[in-house]
Amino acid sequence: MANKVLEQKTLITEGICGESMNEFGEFIKGIREAKNLTLMEVAEKSGINHSHLSRIENGERNPPKPKTMKNLAVALGVSFATLLEKAGLIEESEKDLLSSTDDPEEISKTLKRERDRKNRNLRDARKFLEQSDIMFDGVPMSEEDRQQILKVMESMFWKAKEMNRRKPKE
Repeated sequence: MANKVLEQKTLITEGICGESMNEFGEFIKGIREAKNLTLMEVAEKSGINHSHLSRIENGERNPPKPKTMKNLAVALGVSFATLLEKAGLIEESEKDLLSSTDDPEEISKTLKRERDRKNRNLRDARKFLEQSDIMFDGVPMSEEDRQQILKVMESMFWKAKEMNRRKPKE
């Protein structure tokens, strides 16, 4: 029974985007302690209930919403982008996008636009084939392999386009 509870607790503490809640909490607690701040001081400065902050630090709660996280960043004297990254809400490569604003809503919009742009690029087969680390069944593909695949895909694409033009409209 104890193992089942431990397994459930482990599952519950799994965080978002690959980061665990516990890692985020440990990061927050580490900064707070390194700056000799009490839990009450940080809670007061950030506007977070001290018991809720304690649960975050102990990995019992998810990282707070971006607006609250912004206040927490100010209270701890760290960058908002760093907290977003530690919470698993952004990647290291996205931190540069945040340099123009600290507004949580604007940051959310900027990240969404950037992720949409990246997703469009990933969906583009030609751009996908131009990547240098493509493999098939674990074997790296040569430039010649990629070109052959691209030719076949182009042929299939244009054939499908032609067939769609011929279909009678319902």
